[in-house]
Amino acid sequence: MPADARKAWDELLIETVGQIPSVVARNGRSRDFRRLRNELRGADLSMVSEVVDRVRQERSAVRLSGSDSITTYVGEPIICPDNVVAGVHVRYGAEVPADPPRLAAIHWDSNAPIGVPRLYLESDFLDMVEIPVENRDRSVYGPLDFCGRIVRTHDLINIWEDIAGAGPETAKVGRTILRTVSEELIVLQYAMKYVETDVGPRLRMICQEVDDGTSAESIRRELLDVGIASTAITVTGMFGALIDARWPVPVALKWLTPYFTGTGHGVSTGQAVGLHPDDLARTPEFLAKVLAGETVIDQMRNRDPAGGWKRSTFIARLVDPRSAPTLVLVLFAPGPTEHPSPSVPHVPLSAPLSESV
Repeated sequence: MPADARKAWDELLIETVGQIPSVVARNGRSRDFRRLRNELRGADLSMVSEVVDRVRQERSAVRLSGSDSITTYVGEPIICPDNVVAGVHVRYGAEVPADPPRLAAIHWDSNAPIGVPRLYLESDFLDMVEIPVENRDRSVYGPLDFCGRIVRTHDLINIWEDIAGAGPETAKVGRTILRTVSEELIVLQYAMKYVETDVGPRLRMICQEVDDGTSAESIRRELLDVGIASTAITVTGMFGALIDARWPVPVALKWLTPYFTGTGHGVSTGQAVGLHPDDLARTPEFLAKVLAGETVIDQMRNRDPAGGWKRSTFIARLVDPRSAPTLVLVLFAPGPTEHPSPSVPHVPLSAPLSESV
């Protein structure tokens, strides 16, 4: 957005999870859950407060004119998948743009089986990362669906630790860079807050795409290290992923290469993990060795969408025991597919994983 356009209007990203609305970003820059009265004064405070109240009540966009007949105040609701208004985006000024930025709300269920957070998404977020409509085949998602889009590893670690370890004191704001399906890079301003609900604890997140003035070319150069690592793995004919090993089963956070066919969506989605049941039963043993600092070389069978099991050799080791004590790098070398005996029925996956989020 041109600098002179910014002078004609302001914008606020406001979370409304708590009893008192809090500003988490102003003009694309983070604010640490500041009260409206600490961010605004006079007529702006009065009008923005009214806009927020009406948006929360009416659950739809609200447009009001200021007493000076020059300033316009526009509010947009940001609604979570469980139908809660988790935030309000407000624009105000003499020349408010016709369209708001891309906004979305998501929430994590931290009361899911074995403790792995489950992710609930709405179309707004899926639109933001450009997931084709025909591939939106789920109502429940997992860590890979969100973390896999984060391009900087230090962002991934910081955000994921806040999500995986969320508790009553969790209230964080920040920004990160996501990669869309079409390989575009977008800057995402976000705020997350833990809240207790009638159906258990939730971590609610509101998101806004922002333009911080940084060129896409500059961002891509910043990410060259990530690209080099991906290329180095890919040229060997192997596949690589970052997984979290704090649970009894491995939880994929990000693939460093294209997807490994047959890996499934992951335990947090309630769908197929993709590992052979016998090998899945062995995972706590090898994960314990990795967490103890060993480099583990073993074999694992993954579901082949065409039927049978693909036996592959893998190498697993901790990335950095100090900064990321449960983050594991796993490299796979694909092997042959073992087809099941005719007496043992096998139900193939409904669709290749490459068609998933």
